[in-house]
Amino acid sequence: MNQIVLVGVLFLAYVVNAKVTVKRLQQCDDNPNYKIKLTAHIREEGGVQVVGGNLKADIELGDNIENNVDVYSLEKGEFTFMLNVKETMCNALHNYMGDFGYDMQKAAGLKPGACPLPPGDYSIKDHPLDFSKFKYRDVPKGTLKIKSNMIEIKTKEKVGCFELEFSIED
Repeated sequence: MNQIVLVGVLFLAYVVNAKVTVKRLQQCDDNPNYKIKLTAHIREEGGVQVVGGNLKADIELGDNIENNVDVYSLEKGEFTFMLNVKETMCNALHNYMGDFGYDMQKAAGLKPGACPLPPGDYSIKDHPLDFSKFKYRDVPKGTLKIKSNMIEIKTKEKVGCFELEFSIED
């Protein structure tokens, strides 16, 4: 898999000792015309979350794709908008995910740090999620939801959409 599979995790590590629990990772909707499609499953094994899944990309994944990410925080039972971040796919990989993203690439049989990635099917099986390797760490504790809209920069077309819900606690 590559940086897109957990693109929504762009904010997922508050501190090395924080416990990050992914509750949900899925496509926002079942649009059959998306050029980037994701199926993923997460389970716990021995106290560690493990991810598996497939990413199908009909287009190159790199600086041609803007990752338009809305971040929400759970407040009084409802998700409240916190902020919006826009980054190209390569910038998100290198500036936010770091070694976490590179490990995901390696698990998918890709060269760690490679960006852009060619169109193709990328799969990961039983890969442990080690959030201590996440580069970006300035995230509040609590339950958060991230909605990541992938926009092809030249055409402004929405080519994929993923939602991630997770919690961060001590």
